[in-house]
Amino acid sequence: MSEAVAKPASVTWETEDFNLAAGGQLHLLVDDFERDGRLGRKVLAQLASANFRGDCLLPDSMSTVYETGGLSIRRRAVEAPGGLSGTK
Repeated sequence: MSEAVAKPASVTWETEDFNLAAGGQLHLLVDDFERDGRLGRKVLAQLASANFRGDCLLPDSMSTVYETGGLSIRRRAVEAPGGLSGTK
């Protein structure tokens, strides 16, 4: 008879924690929106911070790494140690 090794309930992976937190926040938004078709200030205040400051979501420049027809794939150019460049 084989016995399955169960992990303790207190042990979780970061991705699971993130998924649970994000899912809970998404449900707050959905429930609020479904009530009257609008997002209320109180719900948004639970999820967002007026003091948050983050990096730019888009890099200053991007290099085209693949292009065909109407499809173009661009990535942020990076400088590697030793002077070699690449994309990330």
